[in-house]
Amino acid sequence: MSILYGVNSATAANAKLSNGSDLFSAVMRQNGYPAFWGRELSGDNKITPEEKIYLQSKNCKVALIFDELTESQVAAKDGSSDAIRAVNAAHDLGVPATGNVALFANIESDWDVNYNWMISYANTLLDNGYIPGFIGNTDASVNFNFDNQCSQYVQSMGEIAQDSTVYWATEPKISGEPYAWTPYCPTALAPEQISLWRSGRSSNYGDYVVTLNYSQDESVMQYMWGAMTSESAVVAPIMATSSYGYGYDGGGGSAPSCYCRWDGGGRRTFTCSLHSGSGGGNDGGGGGGPSTCHNCGRWPPCICTNDNNRCIKCGLTPCGCSNVGCGNLACTGSCHICRQWG
Repeated sequence: MSILYGVNSATAANAKLSNGSDLFSAVMRQNGYPAFWGRELSGDNKITPEEKIYLQSKNCKVALIFDELTESQVAAKDGSSDAIRAVNAAHDLGVPATGNVALFANIESDWDVNYNWMISYANTLLDNGYIPGFIGNTDASVNFNFDNQCSQYVQSMGEIAQDSTVYWATEPKISGEPYAWTPYCPTALAPEQISLWRSGRSSNYGDYVVTLNYSQDESVMQYMWGAMTSESAVVAPIMATSSYGYGYDGGGGSAPSCYCRWDGGGRRTFTCSLHSGSGGGNDGGGGGGPSTCHNCGRWPPCICTNDNNRCIKCGLTPCGCSNVGCGNLACTGSCHICRQWG
């Protein structure tokens, strides 16, 4: 299992910051490339076609969140009209009704919900070519109602609840990145049936707030909107070696091609015995050999065939083309030679 990292925000990913950068770039510099970005499907803060194109250019998928709900609506018995509103919003955005994109109903952490509402919401979405998704408080000690009602939904819907519903947990809150998949889940489900996990960790970028989330593995990306290639998310695009510096910021000197490997920590010094020239990076770069990624300014700047060629989490060699991954976030990328594991 290869856990992927993503975020959600009420603000557009391409929103401009006061320093002239945009929100996506700021998130990427601090945390690495997100595999997905959760955005509102409708309302004042909804994603726009322009933002979707921007995220697609970054190979970042979109988790579509239907946030225009109230507790009285989700506590009622019929969710079909709410589902139709979500469907219409998806149509307005041009989201394909191909039976694989999820529209996540956002059930606030202290709300009561009715499993009949969940059933009718799910059936209506399925009838209209979308997958039902539910975001809810999975800590039964805090909100037993969601545990109980979601479990009744699972028991009533059978295979649809097991195979055609995507669950997004909001508990437990964690201070770092998860090294094992342990979100809380309703009684009728197991943790491995929870596809997404909102960790609770948030970052502020001026007036904008971004919350970190995790996906159980890459298979969850099929339920999101937009394209994703093998070089996105955990591993950033390879930068070509040049004696004139790297193209992202025109830094000086020769430097290795590099991967940006996200590990959830701070900057890490990495000295490559095969490359010793100065190399520019988004952090200003410069002399004494590369110490940070030339793409994002963080973490190991090169994966080379020398004694330092080890995963910063597990110590395994990431480019031997026989490693199927160690399960740690830093080891979920692809080989820089063959572009794949295995």
